[in-house]
Amino acid sequence: TIDWDDNGNWAKFGVKNAIYVWGGQDGSYSSYVAGVSTNGGSQYIPSSQGFWVQTDLPLPTLSIVEGAKAADDEVFRTAATQYFKLKITTSNGLTDELAVRAHQDATFGFDRDWDAYEFKSEDQSYPSIGLTTEDNDNLSIYSLPIFDESTMIPMPTYVGSAGNVDFTLQGGEDFPAKQIRLFDIQENKYYRLVQNRNVSIFLDEGEYLNRFFLVLDPLYENQVSDVRSIGNVATDIDAWINNGQITIRNTRLDNQFVNITILNGLGQLVYEELGTNISSTKMIEAHNLKCLLILQIDNLERGTRYIERLMN
Repeated sequence: TIDWDDNGNWAKFGVKNAIYVWGGQDGSYSSYVAGVSTNGGSQYIPSSQGFWVQTDLPLPTLSIVEGAKAADDEVFRTAATQYFKLKITTSNGLTDELAVRAHQDATFGFDRDWDAYEFKSEDQSYPSIGLTTEDNDNLSIYSLPIFDESTMIPMPTYVGSAGNVDFTLQGGEDFPAKQIRLFDIQENKYYRLVQNRNVSIFLDEGEYLNRFFLVLDPLYENQVSDVRSIGNVATDIDAWINNGQITIRNTRLDNQFVNITILNGLGQLVYEELGTNISSTKMIEAHNLKCLLILQIDNLERGTRYIERLMN
C-alpha cells in the first residue's frame, strides 16, 4: 500500500491533486482529494491497484520512491471536518455520492488541489450525482470558499432505474452553513437536508441536468441553528439577527400565516404576534433585548415549527 498524501516521496509536476479508482465490484468510481473522499475512496492505494490522475501542464511527471509505502494497510479516516456528503440511492438499491468542503483557499471554479471530477459509471444502471462549478465542470468533490450569502449550485443527476430516489445528508456538523437544502426547480420546492432523514422524490430513468440545485445558506456569526420540524414537511423559514434587528425570511413563493413567539433565555415571553402573514421578509425590532433570544415560528396549516436561538 502506498500513501498518495506522502508528498515528500512523490514527484508530482503538472498533476492535479485528486485520484480516482474504478471499483469493479462496486460498479462506480471513487474519488479522493486532500482529506475528502466519495464512494469509499482513500489516500491509501493498495498493492496492484490501478488509479487515475489528470494532468494540466505540458511534460507532466509522476514518480514515486520507496518511502511512500504505508507502514500498515490502514483503514482510511479523514481528518477534515468542514465538509459533508450527499448520497443518492435509487430504487434498485444502487448509490453514488458527492462531497462539499469549505476551505479558505478554494474558489467557485475547479481547484486542482481541492476538487475532484465526477465520473459516471460505465454500468448504466448506476446513478450519478455531481455539482457544477462556475466554469461548468461536473465535480464529485467540490471545495468552496467561505461564503456570506445563500449559494445555489446546479446538481446534475442521473437515475438508472425509475422509482423513488433517496437523497441523504451525511456529516456536516461543522460545515459553516446554517442550513443545507435541495431545490427541485420542476416542483418549485425546497427540501431541508437533515442527517438521518431521507428526502425521497420519484424520478423516471434518465438524466436530470438542470432540475436539482444544492442550496447553502450562510451561518451568521451570532446565530446558533436549532431548526426542527413537526411531521414530515420541511420548514421554509430562515431567520437571523443583525444590529438589533431580527429578520425573518420566507423562502417559499407563497404566503405563510404563522404565529411568532420570542422568549428570553429564562423562558419569559418578550414578543408575540399571532396569525401574521410573511410573504417575503419580516423585520422585528429587538434593540432593547440584549440577551439570548429564542425565536419560535409555528405554521399550523403546514404543521411545522421553526426554532432559532439568536444572540443579540
